[in-house]
Amino acid sequence: MSAPGHENNNGINDLMIAASRGDLPRVEQLLRDGADANARDAFGQTALMYAASAGHQPIAEELIDSGADVDARNRNNKSAADLAEARGHAGLAALLRHARLFLAARDGDLAKLNELLDSGVDPNALLRDEWTALMIASLNNHPPVVAALLRRGAYPDAQNATGWTALMIAERKGHTEVARLLRHGRVEKPLPSIITSAGSKAVGGEEEIDLSEFPDQIKD
Repeated sequence: MSAPGHENNNGINDLMIAASRGDLPRVEQLLRDGADANARDAFGQTALMYAASAGHQPIAEELIDSGADVDARNRNNKSAADLAEARGHAGLAALLRHARLFLAARDGDLAKLNELLDSGVDPNALLRDEWTALMIASLNNHPPVVAALLRRGAYPDAQNATGWTALMIAERKGHTEVARLLRHGRVEKPLPSIITSAGSKAVGGEEEIDLSEFPDQIKD
């Protein structure tokens, strides 16, 4: 089956056009219909690069959730983060660079994680719904990554938008070694919550983690 949508002689397809225009409903529909988030035009540009250049953060987040390669580079050797930064979209550029940290945490890629942290990436950067790299590594049971993040200053007591900490996640998933590391890494005085969402609450007892609400790139 051919991919949905059309493309012109330069390989610019409907997903790229929708991304550049900030048309989130259209982007979502095209992705549901099977559009390739990593398709390239004749200049090596992807839909994520079009969204980044135009400063459309919700589009960029949707594309990343759908598997867009944040490390891809165009024919001028520019990444989506480079393009966002060049157009003055500093916040989006930071999000794109931090996305690499979250993916390394998800995949247990310790070498990539250390490389990113060495370059100055914030170990406490926030993903959608206030998830951190430490929470993602805990969910996916990567003890070496958890240990590295703790050594680099990741906050073990930070809560996501629904009140879960990395330790709560590890314990609920049965990841005993990760939980042990997190207990050892906890501070004596709880850190203030880094979330700002109204109505967030601590989650405990027998309440289940609803995996359907997790960003796609961190589901195990």
